[in-house]
Amino acid sequence: DYKLRAAVLEGRALRVQEKYDEAIARFEQALASSMSGSDAVRIQTRAKIGKAACLAELGKTQEAVDILEKVIAENDPADASLFAEAYVALGAAHRKANQPTDAALAYLHVDLLFFREREAHAEALYYLTSLWPELNHPERAVQTRSMLKDRYGGTTWAKRQ
Repeated sequence: DYKLRAAVLEGRALRVQEKYDEAIARFEQALASSMSGSDAVRIQTRAKIGKAACLAELGKTQEAVDILEKVIAENDPADASLFAEAYVALGAAHRKANQPTDAALAYLHVDLLFFREREAHAEALYYLTSLWPELNHPERAVQTRSMLKDRYGGTTWAKRQ
């Protein structure tokens, strides 16, 4: 269990460092585990999300979208942290594929349904701020930027503005 969690956490750390191929290797390590049980399945689901996010960054956006849509379809939406993470990754994949409407819809899932997940919500707001003008809604960009600064002023997402 600890090795499984460690592989996912290491993959996340490598992803933040933009070492996507190395991160994918860690996520694959977690996915190849023979562990069973609900905790193992949940950790492996997070590994799928992490892998998809890395694939999107590497330009394999359709593969990433397919993985994420499957994760969303097969899991319980009551798991807010998992769904928030999945929708943020889905938004990133659509953004990378130059599909701003689909990206905004994914981020809006986080904004409207999973807003209690602070880190994911802050990230979703950050990207929505740049997507709204592209979608001809500059007034919504102002509102979103204001919400980001008011609620998450101390986060890296708010500081990027």
